[in-house]
Amino acid sequence: MSFWSAISDWWHGRPEGPAGPRRSERGGTAVLERPPAGRLPRVLPGAAREPEPPVVDEAACWWKPRGAGVIDLPVLPRPDLNSAGQEVEAGILRSLEETLSDPDIELPHLPHIPHQVLLLTRSETSNMRDIARLVSQDQVISADLLRRANSVAYGGVNKVTALDAALARLGMKGIRSFMISRSVKHVTLAVGGRGGQSRGEVLWKQSLASAYIMATLADRLGVPKEEAFLLGLLHDIGKVVVLRSCAQVTATTGRPVPDALFEYLCQEYHELMGEMIAEHWKLPAQIGEIIRAHHGREDADESHRRPRAMIQVTDAILALLGYAPRVEIDLLAMPAAAVLELAGDAEFLETLRVLPEVVKLAMSDA
Repeated sequence: MSFWSAISDWWHGRPEGPAGPRRSERGGTAVLERPPAGRLPRVLPGAAREPEPPVVDEAACWWKPRGAGVIDLPVLPRPDLNSAGQEVEAGILRSLEETLSDPDIELPHLPHIPHQVLLLTRSETSNMRDIARLVSQDQVISADLLRRANSVAYGGVNKVTALDAALARLGMKGIRSFMISRSVKHVTLAVGGRGGQSRGEVLWKQSLASAYIMATLADRLGVPKEEAFLLGLLHDIGKVVVLRSCAQVTATTGRPVPDALFEYLCQEYHELMGEMIAEHWKLPAQIGEIIRAHHGREDADESHRRPRAMIQVTDAILALLGYAPRVEIDLLAMPAAAVLELAGDAEFLETLRVLPEVVKLAMSDA
């Protein structure tokens, strides 16, 4: 079964296979494994053939900045730290080790109402009335759901003001998408803070922008849009655990975590932590597997090849559009773009031309 077929089965409430997310173990106890020194670059092998790029006006191509000589996102080096910074780093690593080694440690969990709604949407006996009754218990969620139903993405000619009508407009897949988005936002801001340039706010905006970019790419690549949105939203969810560990150390020591250290630790450990959250949230095993190695080299499982390449292209787009630290990267020269055969796709170039406005509009409606 292909990756997208398996995720689609989960999305539509069909039974999933018995396989579950895998966790690195030694002697039966999960441990935090540092990547080996001199690890391989985080790229995918190129396609067997080199497509001829179309003739384009390079001055107008945001996806190929002038002078761009990078074809993959850089691997961050461990920052130089003074003695205080080293103590902060040691405390964060101890916290992450405890998260992995203690089976009873509390991971970020799905909020109650979204969790119950997601269960209802997967039940063959539930209906919109049951969902409306549950959603109406939370006025904030109800208001946000009405706003989503009246957004550009879903809005029709007439504005809906009743919860039943809003749910009907979104449909079951739209309701699932909304509830998972709401959950990711809740856990991210609860840990990382709200407003301005707080780490929680920045991480949430990156996750949401990733979801919209993935959904837009899905339209051109012929993969299910809702499932791509889900993968874009969740692939960096492990950063929430790193964020929480940083907050705990700051609260204990009174010392802030430097940005360079936070970004480095996210790079090193968010994949493993993300797989743990995927398992904790009972997401499909395939989602956990992709999260666990979405920056890595291609593995033997061909069903993971394209979704992994989509994530890597999406991360590069985030950096080019300003939702992540800027990198002067040549998007269509990336090995991941070769896997997806994007360089020679004239229609995909049209998608790229409008993508910044599409994402900006979607983010303003979120």
